[in-house]
Amino acid sequence: MDIDWTVITVKGSRGRQYIHCSDKRVYGRPTSLDAWLTHSETNIMPTTRQSTKRAKSLRSKKTASTPTEATVRTKQRIDFETEGTFWYSAKKGDEKKVLELINKDETVLNERDDVGATALHIVCLFEHTQLAIKLYKRYPERALDRYEKGTEGTNDFDKYTGETALHIAIMKKNVDFAEYLVREHPKLLDIEAVGKFFQPAEKKNTSFWNNMWTTEYHKKYSSEQYTCYAGGYPLGFAVLINDEKMVRMLVKNGADMTKKDLCKGNTAMHIALIYGLKDMYKLLSDLWKEKGHELPFHRQTNKEGLTALTLVASLGKHDLFEWLWTEQCGKKEQWSYGPI
Repeated sequence: MDIDWTVITVKGSRGRQYIHCSDKRVYGRPTSLDAWLTHSETNIMPTTRQSTKRAKSLRSKKTASTPTEATVRTKQRIDFETEGTFWYSAKKGDEKKVLELINKDETVLNERDDVGATALHIVCLFEHTQLAIKLYKRYPERALDRYEKGTEGTNDFDKYTGETALHIAIMKKNVDFAEYLVREHPKLLDIEAVGKFFQPAEKKNTSFWNNMWTTEYHKKYSSEQYTCYAGGYPLGFAVLINDEKMVRMLVKNGADMTKKDLCKGNTAMHIALIYGLKDMYKLLSDLWKEKGHELPFHRQTNKEGLTALTLVASLGKHDLFEWLWTEQCGKKEQWSYGPI
């Protein structure tokens, strides 16, 4: 399948950058300190002279809304940009310095940044995989750490709650690291990311995955309205990025395809259909049959009682509905009403 890739720099907390293609998106590295400290000023790096001017204007007007936020931003700069600190070393993947500081005081592993992450989450986010594995082998209990709510009073409060190293590894498309985590810590498969960033967008079409990344779109919606809804569980994240190898690995290692998220009750099947991922739907259907489930795959329901077909109908996706109807029922006539 041909994929149309477009690199898009998103100014998000803790170096979250997205690479957009026709059917998937993954996290990447931060582009600058500014991208770390001003996540809500402009969600997309401007590409035109006019939008650049607008972005600069927004930055010049940006002020901390509360004393708490001002304090956090100062602390953030100190923690992450001062050479020799534990957080700086974790971000840079400086194994020697990280181990030196941990040996000096292991309590640094308990510290949280303003968005609720531990330093080991930062190590994973910046893809220092070998350092992460070494630390998880030494401190296995830390592998189950999840993002906490963070510092109240800031824009990122309760934004990434519940995210784990496994969620990060999946979004980084690091299959080997993800497999290591689920084999050593199978409980990670049942941890749901429930922060605001992982919930359905409040306004229509404000999901990262449901828009065309137009300038007009970003003028209309603020960064707080963007979300990354994938059903919360690791399997849903793998479905969302349309990674067959990752999905097969997770299911093989015990990921439950029937698991429903807390907010909508959607399963991995629903996630595949919400984003129109036909190949992923077929893959999940095949894996479902291999697992020997009695309930037909397409009859799984969410909190609204929507099955595969009724979900697609409710979303108004005509082409997807026709495709799904053919998948379930074939092309034969199902019923007729008189001569009609």
